[in-house]
Amino acid sequence: MNSGNIIRVAAAATLCLLSTVSVRAQGATAPGAATAGKIAVLNVRQAIVTTAEGKQASAELQSQFAPRQNEMEALNKQINDIRQQLAANQNHLER
Repeated sequence: MNSGNIIRVAAAATLCLLSTVSVRAQGATAPGAATAGKIAVLNVRQAIVTTAEGKQASAELQSQFAPRQNEMEALNKQINDIRQQLAANQNHLER
């Protein structure tokens, strides 16, 4: 299962869960009547990442985007260095 399918399945499950909760919340109840509903919280990200397919998809994404991430970090460092140089030379520029 590829990461696109995993995301689609997770989104569909989330929508089903939310629509069920929404329908129950809209149900008519008499004023003062006790409701015996249960609400579940689902951490979809953790559920996906802990499966074998999720781990494989995560590793694939990590290896695919690692070079680009390293490039972005290097550019960010260059930007910060230039900002520091500009701040250090700001007095000379104002004169």
